[in-house]
Parts: sequence; structure tokens; C-alpha cells
Amino acid sequence: MHCPCCSCPSPMMTEPPSPKASKVPIKQLPDDFKKKHTRSQSTMTDPAPINNHQTCPGTEKEVRDQLYITDNKSVYEWASKKTFIFRIFKLVYWAYRWSYDAFGLSPTWHSVMYVDDIVKDNKLIHVTDTLVLHIDTFSSFEKLIPFICGPFTRLTIHGGDIKLDQLKRLIRDTVRKVEITAQIELKRDEYDDAVRLITQHVRGFGYVFNLKSTPQLITKVKPVVESNRYFHAQNPSSDNCNVIHWTTHWLDMFMRGCQIGLPFFVAHWIAVTCNCKNTRQDSQLVQMPNHPNTLDSPCECDDSTAVFLFSTLFSFIVCFVPGRALGSKPD
Repeated sequence: MHCPCCSCPSPMMTEPPSPKASKVPIKQLPDDFKKKHTRSQSTMTDPAPINNHQTCPGTEKEVRDQLYITDNKSVYEWASKKTFIFRIFKLVYWAYRWSYDAFGLSPTWHSVMYVDDIVKDNKLIHVTDTLVLHIDTFSSFEKLIPFICGPFTRLTIHGGDIKLDQLKRLIRDTVRKVEITAQIELKRDEYDDAVRLITQHVRGFGYVFNLKSTPQLITKVKPVVESNRYFHAQNPSSDNCNVIHWTTHWLDMFMRGCQIGLPFFVAHWIAVTCNCKNTRQDSQLVQMPNHPNTLDSPCECDDSTAVFLFSTLFSFIVCFVPGRALGSKPD
């Protein structure tokens, strides 16, 4: 480029040299320039170290299927004692889960962890099925939440108080059933947001939000649920509001009827089976009166009434007694 007034090159508008002309092998550069170049590359590729305890936990994770977490020592001891029963009767409680727990939440757990131990180990806790929390303070919730991950579908929260923001971070997209007995701390402008959280969570069959605390919030949830035909409040009261989907409500009524009739069906099946054996023996006796084996064979299940009563009692015990052992917080 040249100046408009003369033919001398303009220093302000001099064309830069081509990239090919500026390429110099690194080996031919001065040592000071090499050090600066190496230092600048290290700062660009290596970010500053992160304090995992304050921002995020470590990359290692510990997998648990049904887990109980608390910051209370007495609750820790109480929950640890129940793991023995839940582990022994694991298959039994799995079967009861689909009859008693299909429309509510009565969790079981196979391991118990302490909040301070989780933070100290600095490992992600990958929960695959059920998460039960009994936390007393806001600070314990804040320390614990970054370490919780996994596709758990059932969430129970007991203890002291919890903030709405902390509750939102715990209710993941995979969670289907929620039960809260801890008090939800709400500001005046957060009640509508809390109601929206509950109604948006119950978005289809199998989704449950059982609120057993915060009476002020329950009084605002009930009118919304009652005015919407897609929701149903199961056994509502001043301190309890179990919000379920209408499809879940109809299936709940059907299952309750089947649950009541199941023991009688089992008892009737056992009695009929025993009577069939007697009828088969009687028919053999009529067809072959001179057969020695038939004449001397003893009759099984002579008293079908006693068998019916015994099987009925046994069925009631199997179907209802184990449910009494459920409960996710101390009395």
C-alpha cells in the first residue's frame, strides 16, 4: 500500500508477511523463547486443579441398589439392624413390593451409609433402585447431594428440614415415587413453585408423590389435585396428601380387591386339590373293588374343613404380617 500523497510505503498500512515466510523451526529459536512457548502451552492445556470436596466428588463410584443414608448416629444404628431382615427375606419383600408398594412407598434397604463417611471417601454413590434419606440439617443435604447419582426410581426423605432447591436436585428424571416427611422450607413466593413440582412429577401411571409434612403446602396442593381429573389424592388429611395419577387410582382399587380375595383363593385351591385326591381314590375303589392296594390305601385330607381353615390362616399370615415390619424411620 502507498500513501495517497506520495509513492512511499505507509508504515501504518504495511502488509503483513505471509505465513510461509514466518515459519521457523523450533530448534533454531532462542532458548528464552522456547521456555516461554512451553510455559504458555502448559497453561492452555492444563487447567487449574479443582477442589473435589467443594465443587464435585471424585470420578470413582460405589454402586448400591437399595441404600439408606443418614447423618444421625442413632438412626444409623436403627437402620443397620433392619438390613439383616431385608437381606434374608429379599425375594419375599420383592414380591410384597408389587402388592403393597405398587401405589405408595414402603422402602427396604440392603446397606446403610453415614453422610460424613461419604464425603470423606470422596466417591460417587451410584444408586440403582431405592434411596432413603434421613438428614437433619441443611448443611448435610448440601454436602451429600453432589455425591448422589444413578437411575434410582424411589426416593424417601425423612429428618429435619430441606430446602426446595435441594429437593429439586434430588428428584431426578428417573424417580417415579417420592415420599417426604421432612419439613420443606418455603418462602412466600415458593409455594406455587412447590405445587408445580408435585403436579408435574405425577405425570403418568406409577408416579406417586406422598407428602407427609408441611401442612401449609398441603392446603395449597389439595385444591389443585381435586380440580384436575388426572390426579387423585389418596387418603387425604391435614398432614398427608398422597398424589397419584387417575390410572393408578383405578388399578389400586382393583388390586385391593384381589389382595383381599387372594388368601381365600389359595385356601380354596388347596382344599379342592385335596378333595380331588380323595375323589380319585374313591373312583378307583368303585372301579376295582377287589384290588388290594386300593382297599388298603389310606384316605388323604379327610377333614377338608380343617385344611381350608389352616390354609386360610397361613395365607393371611404370609400376605399381611411381613408388611408390619416395613417402616423407614424410627417411631
